[in-house]
Amino acid sequence: MADELDFAVDLDSIRDRLSSLAYFTAVESLQEGTLNIENLIGIPPLAFVSTVSETAEKNKLVGAWSQRVTPTISVLFCIPAESASGSAGDELEAARKAIIRILLGWTPTGAEDPLSYSRFLLRASRDGLIWGEVLMTTTYHLRLA
Repeated sequence: MADELDFAVDLDSIRDRLSSLAYFTAVESLQEGTLNIENLIGIPPLAFVSTVSETAEKNKLVGAWSQRVTPTISVLFCIPAESASGSAGDELEAARKAIIRILLGWTPTGAEDPLSYSRFLLRASRDGLIWGEVLMTTTYHLRLA
């Protein structure tokens, strides 16, 4: 995309890593995922990766620009509320653990520090889906000469 920052964390690298999990049928951007869910394209379990917030420290240079930025990366995922085994709660927990296990301590493209676990949120249970969200943090530097 032409408007992507080359100094930000590359979310595609995170999507690629999550795609290596056999668990999800697709790993997409939040925008793609929203369209697919609305149009009933794709079958859960699905995962969607986006940056949900960024916090920047103050500039530390005179005559140039350097800020340490801490983005919070969201992995929003859904599983069928009625699983074949009848244990959707167990499948939700398995998905949560798999996401954390594959991302924890790994450094995505564009990041300076490995991903750290921040928290898990149970987002919703409706329309036949259970939604969970794993939040991870990392850092990068925003620099301009």
